[in-house]
Amino acid sequence: MVPGRPRAWWRVAKRYVEFSLGRNPSPIFASYFVTYRCNLKCRFCFIRRDDSPELDPAGAREVVRRICASGVPALDFSGGEPFLRRDMEELGALSRSMGCVTGVNTNGTLIDGRRAGGVAGSFDYVTISVDGPEDVHDRIRGAGGTYARAKSAMAALRDAGARVGVSSVVMPSNADGIARALDDLSGLYDYVIVQAVMPPEGPSGDGVRRLLSRLEELRGSGVDVLVPRQFLSGIPEYLDGRAPKVCDAMRLYFAVDPMGRLLACGARTDIALGSILDGDIRELLENPPRDAVRKVEECGGCWIACTTGTSIAVRSPLDYIRWISGAAIRRRRGPGRTY
Repeated sequence: MVPGRPRAWWRVAKRYVEFSLGRNPSPIFASYFVTYRCNLKCRFCFIRRDDSPELDPAGAREVVRRICASGVPALDFSGGEPFLRRDMEELGALSRSMGCVTGVNTNGTLIDGRRAGGVAGSFDYVTISVDGPEDVHDRIRGAGGTYARAKSAMAALRDAGARVGVSSVVMPSNADGIARALDDLSGLYDYVIVQAVMPPEGPSGDGVRRLLSRLEELRGSGVDVLVPRQFLSGIPEYLDGRAPKVCDAMRLYFAVDPMGRLLACGARTDIALGSILDGDIRELLENPPRDAVRKVEECGGCWIACTTGTSIAVRSPLDYIRWISGAAIRRRRGPGRTY
């Protein structure tokens, strides 16, 4: 059982309110790409680099310490596939011990019954990528059997008491499939995250609109859909190339790459501000290189949950705060709880 941590969750809620009121505290959210290595070959991925260097366990622990010490209330681990690192549970536990709400994004293929307990005890939530039913998901992920392994991981994590979610990348070609997968996985997840493929692939089509309708039905049935309604309604516009740019890179969120370089955001791994192992995070964010500022200004934007979704949530924070309130309460119920 992972104990409930209402203080940690309310730190996140407080920061959302402060931003929505026009105050400018330190960022709300950080992503740490612990590795760019991956065991799959997703067709839309812009991250995977199997020959990319990464920090050793001691260096990675120092990155976590510096991120959490900077005042960021929420830290999300990602990759590549983070569980290719053997120290992931240790890194998650360290983040939680420093007061950060701590999550991890994974394809689920490396989490079995033996590892699930350690993962559940190290992270406040575990988000597993699912991009459609078995045939669609396996085709997109570039390997057979990945859907079955992700589903098995979800079941093992739920049995271990973890809070488990599904994250899906929406494309016109898989929108109807995502809805079918969510139905097939019913009972194995507590929340859903969807985001648009980058760069956009239009036209969005009726399948995307049917998926959005299904997500509203799930929201009404008690499933947490962890993106604002305005973000959902903007997915078709983004896929069609008509969405506005909504960006708070370096203010509301930032990312760190596998070598400890501070990135403007998680969507642009090419915009580096400097190493957090050699400099202060707040100083790097407040005085970024001119080239980084120019690249952020020239970026056409994205429609990713951890960037644009977070920006939109700050502009209408009440739904997000309601979810945080419910999450803190639900965390105290322990294994066997219902959502």
